[in-house]
Amino acid sequence: MPPVLKTLFLCACILPLAACGIWSSDDEDDVVLDTNLAAERNKVPVQSVGKVEIGRTRDGYLITVFGTAPGIGYAAPELRVRRGGQPAADGFLEFDFIAVRPADAATLPPGTTRARAIRADLPISARELSRAAGIRVLALRGGVQVPINLGG
Repeated sequence: MPPVLKTLFLCACILPLAACGIWSSDDEDDVVLDTNLAAERNKVPVQSVGKVEIGRTRDGYLITVFGTAPGIGYAAPELRVRRGGQPAADGFLEFDFIAVRPADAATLPPGTTRARAIRADLPISARELSRAAGIRVLALRGGVQVPINLGG
C-alpha cells in the first residue's frame, strides 16, 4: 500500500476511534479526582450572609442564600448541612455557606462588595422543612436565621 494511502487509512479509521476514548487511559479519571479533591480542600466559609429566601417549588422548597465572598473569584457556592440534617436544640436546620477559594486568591484584588456577591440554592423536601422551626445559615461573620411557618 502506498504511504499516502496508509496515512489516509490511519486518519480515517484510527483517529476517530482515539477521539471516542477507546484508547483512553485511566489517568484522565485521576485528574478529575485530583481536581475534585483540591476543590473540596479549598471550600471555605463565605464572608457574610445577606439574605435567605425560602420559595415553594413543585417538589418542595428551595432555599436561596445571598452573601458576600471573602474576595473575587470564589466559585461553586453551596449550603452544607450541619449535624447530618438534624435540627439544632432550638429546632433550626443549620447550614454553612461555603464556596471554593480561587487558586490565586492571594494575588487577586479584594474587589468591591458587588463584585464579591455570591448565591447558593438548595432544594429541600416539604417533609424535611416541616420538622424544622426555621433555617439558620452561617458564614465567617455571623449568619441569618429565618423562622418557618408552613401553615399546617
